[in-house]
This record gives sequence, C-alpha cells and structure tokens, in this order.
Amino acid sequence: MTTPPPNKRDLETALSRLLTACIWLAGAVGALGIILYLPAHRGARADLSAFTVQPDHLREPAEIARHAAKLDSAAVLQLAVLMLILTPVLRVVFSLVMFARQRDWLYVVIAGVVLAALGAGLLSR
Repeated sequence: MTTPPPNKRDLETALSRLLTACIWLAGAVGALGIILYLPAHRGARADLSAFTVQPDHLREPAEIARHAAKLDSAAVLQLAVLMLILTPVLRVVFSLVMFARQRDWLYVVIAGVVLAALGAGLLSR
C-alpha cells in the first residue's frame, strides 16, 4: 500500500519548521561563540587597515567542526556562519525530496540543477 503524497500546506509547514530550526540552531551556536570569544579577546582592537588571511582551521569545514568541538571560539563562530550558509542548500535538498515524493519530475530536475549550482559554488575555490 502506498501513502498518498503530502499536500502543499503540509510541505510548506514542514519546510518552514526546518528553516526555523536551522536558523535557531545557527543562532544558538553563534551566541555560544560570542560567549566564548568576548572574554578571551576583551579590549582587543581589530586592525582593518590590511586584509589578514584566516588560519587554515577556519577555512575548511571539517577543520572548523573539529576545532568547534574543542570550543575554539573563532571556530564556533565560523561554524555558525557555515550553518547559515548551508541553510538554503538544505532547503533545496528538502524541496528536491518533496518534489520526488510528489512525482513532479520537472521540479525534481530544476531543484537538482539548482543544487548542483549551489554545490559547485560552495566547492569551488
């Protein structure tokens, strides 16, 4: 027995909850990063006269996650930014799955192309 495809309102509600949860989670991670960062850098002044390249552990997603797990404040803040960047990607993945469940193949292809473009943009250097 097959289950009927979800209706539009159910999908919109599920997507809304997913995006809300992602934003709240990224905000909580960012708040934790700020809580960890401020006491350690009290009174520090940013030098904005020249561009400073970030260390490698703040540029690679796997390294960001590894250092954030150790509660490195800069890595926790970078993880929050990464989570915010990945939220729209998750939305496209969710949409692709839901369109596939509805057997709406045109939109599956369109979502797949958008996902490929996002992935290429995120993975290019």
